[in-house]
Amino acid sequence: FFNDTATTEIYTLSLHDALPIWRGMSIDTIAPDAESAEGLDGTYSYHFGAVKAGEALRIKFDGQIQPRALRVLEGDITIADDKTDLIAIPLSITVLP
Repeated sequence: FFNDTATTEIYTLSLHDALPIWRGMSIDTIAPDAESAEGLDGTYSYHFGAVKAGEALRIKFDGQIQPRALRVLEGDITIADDKTDLIAIPLSITVLP
């Protein structure tokens, strides 16, 4: 779950996994729905619409860890305005048997 407030207008909100953390997961739902999604060279991006300055950013991911992923999944989830990175959030998920 991601919850923050935009300090400036974001024209095309995008979330990317800089290190492919989502490769070991199945994303079942995203709220709100992404306008589009793409996978390229093992990395994944989800694209949303514009966000006005002062507007809340709330994005919830619901997914499952793949059985082959019994390990630590680490990477950054990057929030971007189209192709311009705004912030990278480190994420670590430990998968236990």
